[in-house]
Amino acid sequence: MKMKSLAALILVTVPASSVFAAALDRSGQSISAFLQPGNYFEAGLSVLDPDVSGQEDGTTPTRRSIGDMADDYAFPQVALKLQPTSNFSFGLLYDHPFGADAEYSGNNAFVASPTDTI
Repeated sequence: MKMKSLAALILVTVPASSVFAAALDRSGQSISAFLQPGNYFEAGLSVLDPDVSGQEDGTTPTRRSIGDMADDYAFPQVALKLQPTSNFSFGLLYDHPFGADAEYSGNNAFVASPTDTI
């Protein structure tokens, strides 16, 4: 009976964990390189340039503006597939699927003094 409960618990939690990871993936890693005939190579670079700014929360008239706190960042992707024989192939994938580059600075509620950065 305990084994059935454990198996049911595993079957319920495994799909949920992959869903959470998929929500964080920003590169959209593709396995299509492995489906290409013969030897294959591809490389790419995605650059993200977010603009995140606003104002401090609250209703007081001293609410200050918050400048752009998100820096640019890049996601490199490389795929290599080698097929030495018709019955054997192998490949390598490299990517950087997760990332962010944020910095709070200036004269706002997030830092103690204008020269501090977080």
